[in-house]
Amino acid sequence: MEIYYVKLTPAKPNALVDFSTTEAKKCITEAISATNKSSTYTKTEKSVSIIQICKSSILLRLISKSVLTTPSKSLSGFSRALLDKDNERKENGLTELFTPAIYNRSLFSSELLRPNSDLLADEPISDSSALKFMVDLIFAPPSECQQETLSEIKAILKKYFVQN
Repeated sequence: MEIYYVKLTPAKPNALVDFSTTEAKKCITEAISATNKSSTYTKTEKSVSIIQICKSSILLRLISKSVLTTPSKSLSGFSRALLDKDNERKENGLTELFTPAIYNRSLFSSELLRPNSDLLADEPISDSSALKFMVDLIFAPPSECQQETLSEIKAILKKYFVQN
């Protein structure tokens, strides 16, 4: 079993899209479901799930029975499903949510994130891995999601140290 983590961002730089809206999240969830039910995914024993949805990015977990040389290409069905949802919205007189992100016939730019064995296990992560993740989170160029996560961690730390 191979597990891949893929971060999707709009293909069009500075696209005015918000993946974190209620409507967008609903479309993303339905597109994930449609992708997992597709004959390609069932035949090749793949599945995709949502890890996190932020305003300008989507983090997905792709699980495959076999090794994939280009895991992000396995998400083309997901992109098609989202664009189908946009077409349905357009036909019903609603605003398109994902089409503004298209650039050079692509909906997303994808980044394959390095898998970490601690993240894949059902057990809690080790103290040393947690510390490494915190250092990476604090000193890496922050994305919007990372800033939100860091703010949440700081709030938790503040509560802990104020109480003790």
